[in-house]
Amino acid sequence: MSSSQIMKVLREFGEQIKRRSMLIFSRGIINNVDDSGELQTNDLNLLAGELRSQIETLKHYGFTYVVPAEGSEHLTAFMAGNRDHGIVIATQHRASRPKNLIKGEVMLYTDEGDFIRFRRDNTIELFSKKKFVANVADDVEINTKRVTINASEKFTLNTPEFEANTENTVINASTKFTANSPDCAISNVSVVGGQMTVPDGVEINGVEHKTHIHSQDDDGNGDSEVDTDGPHN
Repeated sequence: MSSSQIMKVLREFGEQIKRRSMLIFSRGIINNVDDSGELQTNDLNLLAGELRSQIETLKHYGFTYVVPAEGSEHLTAFMAGNRDHGIVIATQHRASRPKNLIKGEVMLYTDEGDFIRFRRDNTIELFSKKKFVANVADDVEINTKRVTINASEKFTLNTPEFEANTENTVINASTKFTANSPDCAISNVSVVGGQMTVPDGVEINGVEHKTHIHSQDDDGNGDSEVDTDGPHN
C-alpha cells in the first residue's frame, strides 16, 4: 500500500471518528415517558426530524420522577455514537425550575409549586398548596424544644386514646372550650375567664360532676365560680 493510500485510509477513519464523536451527545424535547417498567423509557425528539423511542433513563438509587408532559428537555448519551443505543442522563423543565436560590441550597420541587427546600440557615421548608399526608405504620417521634402548629380554621385529633405528660398545660380559648368524652378526669384545674363544658360528666380533684358547667368570670379576685347539677367541694 502506497503512502497516499495509507493517508486516504487514515483520513476516512478520522472522518468516521469525527462523525461518531459528534453523535455521542444530543439534546432535544421529551415527547412521551413510560414509567411502568423496571427502567423508565422515553420517546425523544433529537436532531431536526430525528426521533428515537424507548430510550432508557438512568436515575440515582432512591430518587425517581416523571417529567411534565410539555416542555421537558433531555440530554442523551449514545454509546460510541451509535444512535440505536442511547441513555438519557439529564432532564429539565425550564418553566417550573425555582430560581434565585442561595449558593449551597438544595430544593426538590414539582411543576405544581410544591417543594422541599434546604436553606442555608439550617432551616428545612416544606410547602404544599393543598395537602400533606404522612403514613407511618407504627411510631412517629419528634424530639425538639418547642412545637408550634398554626391552624387558621380547625385542629382535629382522631384517636382512641390521647395522653399528654406535661408539668404545665395552658389552654387559651378566646370564647369556649368543650370536651366531649364519656370518661374525663381532670386534676388541679384552674379556669380563669370563659367557660368549660363537659356534657357527660367530669371528675375534678376526685369529685364526680354530672352535666356540669363551670364558668368563671373576672370578679376582681379570680375565685368566683358557678356550679350546676353537681356537688361542691
